[in-house]
Amino acid sequence: MNKLSISSVIVLSSALVSVQALAIQTPGSINTPSGIDYTPTVSLGVKKAEFNESLVTTLNPVVNASLLNGTNAYSGVVDLAIELDDKASRHNSVDLLLGVNGDFEIDATNFVSAALNVEFGHEDTLDTNPTGDITRLITPTLSGSYERILNGTPGVVTVLANLSDTTYTNFEDITDYSESTNFALGVVYSYEQDAQITYLTEASFETAKYKKDDPTGVKDSDTYNALVGVNFEASAVTTGEVKVGYLGKQYENEDKSNFSGVSWTGLVNWAPKSFSNYEFTTGFVVNDATGAEDYVGETSIGALWSHDWNADWSSKASIDYTNENFEGIDQKDDTFELNATGYYSFIASSFKGDVSFGATYTQFNTTGATSAGTDEAVFILGLDAML
Repeated sequence: MNKLSISSVIVLSSALVSVQALAIQTPGSINTPSGIDYTPTVSLGVKKAEFNESLVTTLNPVVNASLLNGTNAYSGVVDLAIELDDKASRHNSVDLLLGVNGDFEIDATNFVSAALNVEFGHEDTLDTNPTGDITRLITPTLSGSYERILNGTPGVVTVLANLSDTTYTNFEDITDYSESTNFALGVVYSYEQDAQITYLTEASFETAKYKKDDPTGVKDSDTYNALVGVNFEASAVTTGEVKVGYLGKQYENEDKSNFSGVSWTGLVNWAPKSFSNYEFTTGFVVNDATGAEDYVGETSIGALWSHDWNADWSSKASIDYTNENFEGIDQKDDTFELNATGYYSFIASSFKGDVSFGATYTQFNTTGATSAGTDEAVFILGLDAML
């Protein structure tokens, strides 16, 4: 959670937060005389993991607020996420996200955005706590962007910045060495040749500074990324974006291996029918170490199919594969995931929402000094409601 990427800068600068509510398209709002619109939503779900037979209940109420003042727009969010595990209370969690965002139009060619988020979250992996208990953390994030439309040209320059700080609040003897301050700065130049083609050039710098030196060695790093690509509309039913370029990661610790090589992202969207959509993705990134390794090279590929069967019923099915290569130690991880989810939309009295049901199957294999593998099936039932 404490690793920034320039993609997160772009996301945070364009929108305050992406609320994870299944199939919510146009939630209703409460209008007030002050001009502030409030949009409440709530998600209730249960998921059952086959491997430990635990039943996890989830509750996620969210309130978004928005205000339009001339050409400027303001928004805020309160997002509460609760998980209760009937088999292991130590895995219960209550997370909270608070955020505010402002979008300002200076004039017809200059625009500024700023956002402040504070996340009271948790981690339930073994990355920072080998005991298996969840670790709790607080992460404030400040992000901003400046966009300028170049006069007389179809070019746009955007400068993006993001600053975050991660502090753990329990298991200090384990988590102290994972606390970090992260800063990212990026520049994006886009040139719209026509309605079908937009050329992209991106450059970014990221730095991760850990508050305490790990006994195994300093983990501070700097990452440099330069990409060129194209956003295209090949036809009325095929769109996408492809970027490729240089990625470099340098560590302050001379005993760690640095990375210098090629990175890429790719997305192709094919919608042969208005009610059916296919999405294909691929990418390569380098992640910071969480253990004895120097860094982790991650290659991913995935496909998603979305289909509206009628006005009430819809479904999504996806397949994803991820390969992680651990530099500095003898370990490679492969993760294969299948997901299928169905949705039923309903209107009841003054409320509308969706009932979701589905399953996720995950196969994980690791090779190296401690070769092992796991299979896991998780079954999910959810309810989303809004005004």
